[in-house]
Parts: sequence; structure tokens; C-alpha cells
Amino acid sequence: CCKDVIYSISERPTVQVIWGRKYNFTERVAHCNNCDTELHIQALAEENKHEYDKEFRKINGIIEPEKLDEIMVKYDIKKSTLALVLGWGVNTFSRHCNGVTPSRPYSDVLLQIYDDPDCFIRYLEKNKNLIPQKSYMRSLSAALKHKGIDTTQNDMALFTNNCLKEN
Repeated sequence: CCKDVIYSISERPTVQVIWGRKYNFTERVAHCNNCDTELHIQALAEENKHEYDKEFRKINGIIEPEKLDEIMVKYDIKKSTLALVLGWGVNTFSRHCNGVTPSRPYSDVLLQIYDDPDCFIRYLEKNKNLIPQKSYMRSLSAALKHKGIDTTQNDMALFTNNCLKEN
């Protein structure tokens, strides 16, 4: 009918196939109340994409977007700095924060540092020469706090020296 119309929203099961693997999720669709034609509603399309992405990540063990924000808070680190610490391109982590689903290897690294401050500290030590000293100290302090270690300057220096000896 090509008019602004009143419409109804319903749900239907949907299957998406990617690389030969099926992903099931519930899709929300809009139908014109006058002629029952399916309508494209941008907000519903975005919601469906989000639901599909959530299901894809769950099935494949890919890190959830919320955890990406938690990593930055946990280690008091900026997106571009974290990318450098991990040895990635400066925009890689930022793209993941903006909705690009990380590949399995990137996701695995992010899940490791999410779960294990020691893993994050190893990356931080390995690539500390790539970031400002202030950023390094701030992130090291945050990681140590998550390990339950006091973060006075002397303790951090001692901890850092011990890390370097172990590597």
C-alpha cells in the first residue's frame, strides 16, 4: 500500500547459514495491518542483527561486547593502548568495540586477559616499550589490584623486576 501505516510485530524462528553452519534465532518482523506485507523497519533489523550476533558469539565461544568494555575498565586502559599492548594494529581493538566480531584467535586472547590478570601483565611487560610510561604504570597498577597486590611504587617496581627475571 506504500503509505505510512499501522503495523504489527511478530516473531518467527529463523536460520542463518554461515560457512556451512546453521544458527537458529528468533527474528522480529513487522507486517502492515492493512495488507499484511512485511515491512522493513530499521530498528527491528538492527535488533535482529544484534540477536543473531549474540547467538553466533555464544555458539562459537566468541567474547561478548560487554566484556570488551570491562577489560578497559579492569585494566584502566584505552582502546588504542590495549591494541598496542596486545601487539595488534592500533585500530583493531577499537573495531571490536564498535561491533565487528573478532576472529577466534583475537577473541581467545581477549578472553584470556579478561579472565587472567597475569596474562594481561605478560602482554603488558612484553610490549611496554610501545606505550607511554604513564599508561604502563596505570595499567600495571590496575592489574595488580585485581591480583590483590598492593600497588605502591616500591611494590610495583619489585613485581616488575620479578616478572622480567621470569621471562
